[in-house]
Amino acid sequence: MNEKFVKVEIFIDTTNTEQLAGLGTLLSIIGGTKIPVPTEKPEAPAAPEAPKPAQTRKRNPKPAEPVPAPEAPAPEAPAEKKEYKVEEVREKLKEKVNDHREAIKAKLTELGAPNVSSLDPDNYAAFMDFLNGLE
Repeated sequence: MNEKFVKVEIFIDTTNTEQLAGLGTLLSIIGGTKIPVPTEKPEAPAAPEAPKPAQTRKRNPKPAEPVPAPEAPAPEAPAEKKEYKVEEVREKLKEKVNDHREAIKAKLTELGAPNVSSLDPDNYAAFMDFLNGLE
């Protein structure tokens, strides 16, 4: 089954209780849990402090010593993404599934697949990293 995903962005004015209530309702529907919504408006941010008056300069300041420019670190070569085959993923899964069945199911669901056979090959590396991280 090939599923499509849609990215959704929601902008909420945190001082608007109607918008907060709507967000709470949406999240409750998605998560199946009632989320409390504040009924009071949050405090407005404090006004910025007034700038301090400029300090007077000394008459004969000591000249600043030149500071050597820091050397820029050499750019790191991007780590090569290892390509895995489904057989490799299945072998690693066999090692881990008895001790971590629920976590593995959750990760597969997160990656949009009910099982390894339907896992998108682009997600093999992420799933292998997850499996390798399991103790």
